[in-house]
Amino acid sequence: MRPAPADDHLDVGALCFSPDGRLLAIGNAFNSVNVWDAVSWDRVHNITHNGAVRSLHFSPDGRWLAVAGMNKAVEFHDLATGAYDNHATIWEFGASGRTTSR
Repeated sequence: MRPAPADDHLDVGALCFSPDGRLLAIGNAFNSVNVWDAVSWDRVHNITHNGAVRSLHFSPDGRWLAVAGMNKAVEFHDLATGAYDNHATIWEFGASGRTTSR
């Protein structure tokens, strides 16, 4: 395995592998998350968050990435489309993907 690209080595706040191990998300203190192909090290997504990133979590199906930071905001990014949802109050990841909590 090769090391992650140099721009992700500084001030890492969180990292998380997708459930299938194909993607690695690395969040940093500079308000960004880079999602890498864990085999080729190609960057597949660059996500800007409104605050230093401190927590990352993939949905069980690997389609969604939850990003939370020092600003106490959580954003849910659809990695298939690039869209995000920051209007949710409470979400839970079920076995089939993203579902709302009651």
